[in-house]
Amino acid sequence: MLSVLLAALLAATPARAAGCQLNDCPVADALHTVPAAAAPAPAWMVHDLALARAAVRGGTPAAALTQLLQLDAAVRAHLPGLHGPEARALVALHAEVDGLARAIGGHPLPPLPAPAPGPQA
Repeated sequence: MLSVLLAALLAATPARAAGCQLNDCPVADALHTVPAAAAPAPAWMVHDLALARAAVRGGTPAAALTQLLQLDAAVRAHLPGLHGPEARALVALHAEVDGLARAIGGHPLPPLPAPAPGPQA
């Protein structure tokens, strides 16, 4: 049931499939698919999202939720001070994290703080 839900989420998301940028990753490239807006996010964050998706596919939603909560904390730690494409990428990636957490029965994640304004020209 959860793998069907994950497949539906992946199919409904306009995405860019890049595969994993980390060496020797055993997780399927399709699980590394993120929306184009999230594509500039750090490779390790996209990889962690793929690990959570793999846990859902493997029937361990509790492990997936743990991974998602850790990724939520990492996004929150990296967001302050970012602006422009980097901040937008993390916000888009966080939306994916929140969507998967909700899809597996987790509570919605708290909203992210607004990204810092860009430098003034």
